[in-house]
Amino acid sequence: MQCNIDRTGRILRAIWGAGLLLAAGVLAILAWVGLGPVRLWVALSVLLALGGVFALFEARRGWCAVRALGIKTPM
Repeated sequence: MQCNIDRTGRILRAIWGAGLLLAAGVLAILAWVGLGPVRLWVALSVLLALGGVFALFEARRGWCAVRALGIKTPM
């Protein structure tokens, strides 16, 4: 897990991770209040939270899983 993204990529991943965690929180609140299909909100909330935590991990480590697979990304 060598550093394979620059400062800009790290910042964008951190913003993306925080946004995913925020969206997960909103969906968790919708599930708590009971608006709509609760199981769907909970499932989506968990998936978004996992994605957000992984994006923050990538930002912290300076490592991109997609780039590690050999796929070139524009950042």
